[in-house]
Amino acid sequence: MKPLNKSIKDSLEFHGWKEYEGDNPMYIGAWIRNDVVMTIHPGRTIKNMFHVAFLTPEANNTRFITQAVLLDIIESNQA
Repeated sequence: MKPLNKSIKDSLEFHGWKEYEGDNPMYIGAWIRNDVVMTIHPGRTIKNMFHVAFLTPEANNTRFITQAVLLDIIESNQA
């Protein structure tokens, strides 16, 4: 799997997302903010496309989005 680019990692950290540091294999590579877990995987064939999944206490949501939308999500107050 390709790593996230620096601008995305920087934006995640700036907006309060922390990379998961535990040993639960389900969350390896995930980002956490408050009670939301987000996994981000760069697309393999389309540049600047990402597979993003959110896990919250209420529900989970998976989608395939562009980098611009991803940065908007990261910067918003809600995931």
